[in-house]
Amino acid sequence: MGRNGARKNEAPAHQVTITKPFAIAKHEVTFDQWAACVQVKACRSLEKDRGWGRGKRPVIYVDWHDAVAYTKWLSAKTGKPYRLPREEEWEFAARGGKPLPKSGAGIANCHKCGGKAERNTLPVGQFPGNGHGLLDMLGNVMEWTASCWRPNYGTRKADCKKRVRRGGSWYFNRAVSTPTYRYGARPDHKGYDIGFRVLREMP
Repeated sequence: MGRNGARKNEAPAHQVTITKPFAIAKHEVTFDQWAACVQVKACRSLEKDRGWGRGKRPVIYVDWHDAVAYTKWLSAKTGKPYRLPREEEWEFAARGGKPLPKSGAGIANCHKCGGKAERNTLPVGQFPGNGHGLLDMLGNVMEWTASCWRPNYGTRKADCKKRVRRGGSWYFNRAVSTPTYRYGARPDHKGYDIGFRVLREMP
């Protein structure tokens, strides 16, 4: 986990053991999926979409609490244990079982990365999946995780007044759209490039 020789908040590279299996969503939660939660009043209605459209585009303007509310609704609806991924689980999924890409250029919806969009979200699945078959782990929208923020991996004490977001987005350049880039933000922060995907705990 992590990367040496890059930003301080990505270092040091270190070994992590994930002790329990998990399944993670193939793509980010979409407006269509969010609408099912809104319909039963378990999630709040999202007023903004920047005029880009909804449907299969990833939800935006969701804060960390919104994302957690969705996982709780999904758990109750399905009887399965859903939650946000911890950042080590997210990074394992994003790496795709392959060497780290140098950037998101050509493989993600990020600023000046080349591809089908520039300066807006895309419907999920417009780029090839990674080695695990997962879509848009890099770019499109930055994704909330369950983890509390630490400024680097050498810091033992975590700050739960901030939560970790991962993956870069359409707004950020290619250097941010990597499996190791980390960003800490207040749980109540919303934005036009912030969404999430869900994880299901397996037996």
